[in-house]
Formats: sequence, structure tokens, C-alpha cells
Amino acid sequence: MANTTLSLDQLNKLFQGLTISMLGITFADDNDKTPYYKVRVAWPTGGAPSWKIAEDICFLQIMEVDSQYNRQRDVILGTKDTDNANGSTSYTRVMQVNFILYGPNSFQNAQTIRDQMFFVENLFTLAKNNVYPIPDISAPRRAPELYEGQWWGRTDLSITFNELIIVEQTIPYLKSADITIEDSERIEKEIEITNS
Repeated sequence: MANTTLSLDQLNKLFQGLTISMLGITFADDNDKTPYYKVRVAWPTGGAPSWKIAEDICFLQIMEVDSQYNRQRDVILGTKDTDNANGSTSYTRVMQVNFILYGPNSFQNAQTIRDQMFFVENLFTLAKNNVYPIPDISAPRRAPELYEGQWWGRTDLSITFNELIIVEQTIPYLKSADITIEDSERIEKEIEITNS
């Protein structure tokens, strides 16, 4: 088995695609914008909203969560191999995904994500990537934002996930070693030890 750690870029792509699917966003929804416009993994660099107040937009924020479960490691050593001492370390990475939704339908979209996260097809998509949602999901939180005299609809939803991590290690066996022995009279003797 190979290492199974997902990079931040891989996690972004996984959850972006899943969110687009759960919200039913398609290329036909808006002729000049892709579904990735509506579900984003980065904030506008200019600081101001880069969308209109009536548009439904979702931002994803993925972060690792510190927990006791996250700190425990299972170490397996000694997989049989004539040339190497193989081993692996496995653990569970606990992650929180924050869905930050804007727009007039932000509350309903948050509820849709919360409900559909446990649809079988979505669980299969996550399981193929060793990611599993924890079924204790807090209710969406409405948090409208005031910007330039207008209240922008906003709803936040946080879901915690476990990701199975496996890190493999291969350490070549020592085949030979050169040893130098020095006696009390400073006479050196060289010995070679080889694995036969």
C-alpha cells in the first residue's frame, strides 16, 4: 500500500467537486461562469466581494483539528522483505471543513450540504479518498455581513471529517560494516562484517 495522505490541493479539489454536486451547480447555470466560480477555495485578493449581493457563493476553508484522536499513531514494523526493513505508520487526521456561504439562498444551501453529506453517493466519493464525515453536525449559523451599507446574506456550516493516513517507510538492511579496533598500544585492526 502506498502513502495515503491527501495534500491541501487534493482536499480542496475533493470538497469543491463534492459541494458543486450537492448544490446541483452545472455549467448551464450561468453561461459566462463555471461551477468553480460559485464554489471557491480561495478568497478574492482585492479584499472586496468579487460577486454581486444576489449571487449564491460558497467558500471552503479546510483545516486540521487538534484532538487526542489525531495524535495517536499505530506503528507496524517488520514486513518481510529480504533487502529492507519495511514498516508503516497509520493514524487518523481530524479535519474541519467550513462552508462559508453567501447570497440570498445561503441558509438553504447550508442545510442542503448538511443533509446531503450523508447521501450514499457522497459517502462513497469520500470513502474512495479515505475521508469519512463525523455524523455530529452543528446547525448552520446565519451571520449576515454589513458591507458598504448593505447586509449581505451569509451562513456558516462546519463539518468534521476523519481521514485515514498511512505513511510507509523502507529502511535498507545493513549489508556490511567496517569496524576499526584500537588496542591499548594504539594498534589498529580492521574488521569487515558482512551479512551472508
